[in-house]
Amino acid sequence: MKKDADWDEEVRFLARQWQPAVEVQVLEFYAQRRRRTRAKLAFVDTYERYFLNPGPEGLAP
Repeated sequence: MKKDADWDEEVRFLARQWQPAVEVQVLEFYAQRRRRTRAKLAFVDTYERYFLNPGPEGLAP
């Protein structure tokens, strides 16, 4: 099982590589989720919103 720090690093890596134009927005969204829940669940929410099926708020301009 991954540690919380591993999920944190995974989000930072994905934001930097896949969505560099909205990296700050991705990391802020993850941090908000992270304050309310475990790292894995915050990662899943962030991944679904910005990487798996991004809507208008998750697409780089």
